[in-house]
Amino acid sequence: VIDKENKIAQVTVSDEQLAMAIGREGQNIRLATRLTGWEIHVESEGQRMEEAKKIKDNALVELTKIEGITGKIAEMLITMGITELSKLSALTESDLCALEGIGEKTAGKIMAGIKKYQENNKENSIPNNEVQDDAKETN
Repeated sequence: VIDKENKIAQVTVSDEQLAMAIGREGQNIRLATRLTGWEIHVESEGQRMEEAKKIKDNALVELTKIEGITGKIAEMLITMGITELSKLSALTESDLCALEGIGEKTAGKIMAGIKKYQENNKENSIPNNEVQDDAKETN
């Protein structure tokens, strides 16, 4: 279940069963949607694994941009579900120290790296009020 309130579900089937699950021109999915009242998304195991690999690869690239995070540490964070800077920045130094292979010194470097990364990227981004002002001018 992706979104219970809006009745959206994700179904994963074996690669061999994907065509049958969808049906000719999506007939089986339309019927299942009509019968259940849920919006149903179907994907194969292969598609799901490919998407998971893309997410992991992107997270690995983004996390290793932060000083103090090596590939090995990034892999560990990703395994724990920390794939975004927002999730990482919500951790404390103590949280990081609790992870296997991260000591106080490394945790301190990572925290400093997060702060530096956020400061550098804040300067390169456009403040929200400027984006809204630009939008008003074009309307």
